[in-house]
Amino acid sequence: MLKYCDHHSFDLSADRPRVSLRRSRLSITLLAIVTAILCGGSATVSAQQTEADPRTEFDPAILEPIQDKTLGIRPEESAAYYQLLYTIAHEDAQVAIDRARQFWEERKAAHPEFANAEHPHFADLFKNPAEYRGEVITQTGYVRRIVSYAAGDNDFGIEKLYEAWVYPETGQSNPIVVVFTVPPSGAMQEGEDLNYHVGLTGYFFKLYGYQAQDTTRLAPLILAGAIEPLPTRIDPDFIQKRILFFLATFVVVLCIMGYILYTGLKKKDRTVAKATLPKELPEFEDTSEKPDDSAK
Repeated sequence: MLKYCDHHSFDLSADRPRVSLRRSRLSITLLAIVTAILCGGSATVSAQQTEADPRTEFDPAILEPIQDKTLGIRPEESAAYYQLLYTIAHEDAQVAIDRARQFWEERKAAHPEFANAEHPHFADLFKNPAEYRGEVITQTGYVRRIVSYAAGDNDFGIEKLYEAWVYPETGQSNPIVVVFTVPPSGAMQEGEDLNYHVGLTGYFFKLYGYQAQDTTRLAPLILAGAIEPLPTRIDPDFIQKRILFFLATFVVVLCIMGYILYTGLKKKDRTVAKATLPKELPEFEDTSEKPDDSAK
């Protein structure tokens, strides 16, 4: 013990570095463990963020049953219809926008007549639907109508659909029908005779037939996740329609007022004329000389 004590007392200064070294090693070990936990958790979160929903992927073959210029969604088209609605609502928005931009740049390179168009031209969508089918495109325009209704049977849990009639700037008063699953945001509400400036990115589905008041019409059908409000801007077509409406109303009012004034004056003239005539004309004496019968 003494020897140990003596040895310990003499070697105490030498033992201190060993204790510090043990503590350093312990600290390094703990730091490594904490770092591993943090990195592992970070990697897990990153993996969860980047891991794609497998249900967003689909076989392009599901697009084959789709037919243009048909009324509504046919039963054969239902699988593709809900698949694209689910995919566009759950895939990364920026990735979808980049795909739409890339597709349109390639389209413009092949068709120089659209070189100055920012988004796919309505006429091109209408004339070449097969070349757009299943492609992601971007559009901007003015919403005139938003309605909602229950979704049909599907494998993706989609219960409610929203439908917007969007008039693109290249459409010349022809609408694009947009079906989406996310409720309208901001100040946008369901209704008729709306005027929201919006943007959207979605899959082109087909030329959609719908029953109008006068006849059956066609419109490009786009399946989107949502429609996004854009900075308020006055629609030139909307202004023109309003101006024409007010001008027409003004002309009609003028015509009605003119007719009322004309008939009123005419009636007044007749009344004055009747008032100036006596009820009975005076009798005039016959002053002409009559032949003398006595001379006979």
